[in-house]
Amino acid sequence: MAKTNKAKLVHCLTSDVLEASLPTSAAGKTVFIEDDNASFPSLKDLPPTFKHICLKVLNQLGHNPDVMFSTDMYVKDSIKSQEYLYHGCSEKIILEGVNTRKPADKLFL
Repeated sequence: MAKTNKAKLVHCLTSDVLEASLPTSAAGKTVFIEDDNASFPSLKDLPPTFKHICLKVLNQLGHNPDVMFSTDMYVKDSIKSQEYLYHGCSEKIILEGVNTRKPADKLFL
């Protein structure tokens, strides 16, 4: 699978852009963007239902009202989905409601 460094594209697109300043209406305000695909694998002591897992994740964001919560989608046949398959994936789970229980962890010996 051929991949490239996406940061090089950003440098190319912004090479002729002058330094930008924040508009005065945004001065003193901060927005936090939380990419939780990176933090999901590190969650410990998961509650038994998906509702409680979501509450745990949202509680870890803190009480800042200016938070954007983001996760990724895996579009079929995209590079990201191919990497997902390459690294391994679990069975799909259909959530039938907030009280759907998470599957038990499988132990590999």
